[in-house]
Amino acid sequence: MGSDRLSGNEAATRAMEHWPEAFGLALQLTGRRAEAEDVAQEAFLRLSRHAGEVDGSRPLRGLVLRIVRNLVIDRARRGRAGSLDEAGPADGRATDPFEAAARSEERSVLRAALEGLSPRWRSVLYLRDGLDLSYREIGEVVGITEDVVRVTLHRARRRLRDHMSERLSDDREES
Repeated sequence: MGSDRLSGNEAATRAMEHWPEAFGLALQLTGRRAEAEDVAQEAFLRLSRHAGEVDGSRPLRGLVLRIVRNLVIDRARRGRAGSLDEAGPADGRATDPFEAAARSEERSVLRAALEGLSPRWRSVLYLRDGLDLSYREIGEVVGITEDVVRVTLHRARRRLRDHMSERLSDDREES
């Protein structure tokens, strides 16, 4: 085959540059910081244990993200998935209490909308909009074609937009 295989240390060292992306994907999918840290750490451990099977001539980014995604799915199947409601605030505290309340409500609506999406749709959204991966890269991580990535991304964004519009307009009507 002629490809370069990585040692465990080499794989872990080269993969560490993707830690923020791996953790971000895990956090997006689990909604819980502690669980996301566990998933990301487990992904890197698995990568270093199976480093001899890793082709060193190929970028590790997609492989790391695919491992993270698969670990989250496995945990969800085993009943160890967390709720997005348990996630902390995404940004700093606002100084105006009314602004803080509005932001809190918007985050709550967004969390509920994201929780309503399938893990695949959340993955595709995060990989594209959060990490700015190409459709090809997303397809490699999620295990689907570029065309399916485009369709999935379109449907996920539409469902998210519809849910947000519906919830926010319902809230305005109630006030």
